[in-house]
Amino acid sequence: MAIPATQLRPGMVIKHNNDLHSVFSVEHRTPGNLRAFIQAKLRNLRTGAMFEHRFRSADAIEKVTVDEVETMTVTITTS
Repeated sequence: MAIPATQLRPGMVIKHNNDLHSVFSVEHRTPGNLRAFIQAKLRNLRTGAMFEHRFRSADAIEKVTVDEVETMTVTITTS
């Protein structure tokens, strides 16, 4: 589901450059007489690396729905 960059919120999971990223922080900036942009701090869910990226306000961002599954470990011992 594509959303505009202005709808980014911390905690969301998005697809950016064919990788899943968690949005850490979002800042809407309008510097002087330039166009507004969204500066987001993202964490790559595969590598754990954090980086900042600037999105234009009109950019469409792919929002991803992630379901967390609790894993269960079963140990079987034989006598």
